[in-house]
Amino acid sequence: MEVLSDHHRRYVLYHLRNSDNPAECEELAERIVEWDDRTTEHDEEDVLTELRHKHLPKMEAAGILDREGEKVRFDEPNMPIESYLDLAVELEPSESF
Repeated sequence: MEVLSDHHRRYVLYHLRNSDNPAECEELAERIVEWDDRTTEHDEEDVLTELRHKHLPKMEAAGILDREGEKVRFDEPNMPIESYLDLAVELEPSESF
């Protein structure tokens, strides 16, 4: 599944899956910077731009999430994506999720 090939997209899905409420794009960017050892607070604006223009549209087109303006939520969970996320989180180098 190509949507899961990018670690920032996986981080978004980990966060949304564990939340009952929609998340703001800025909140997701903060979480990515927190979880990704390769980014710093100085990268947050770049991460936010990538989310808005690249990652979120791709995940929305795949039917994995719903987006209304700056609010994003995990779409109705389906078993295949849940199974892939369970496997992916086990293989991640960080245990922060």
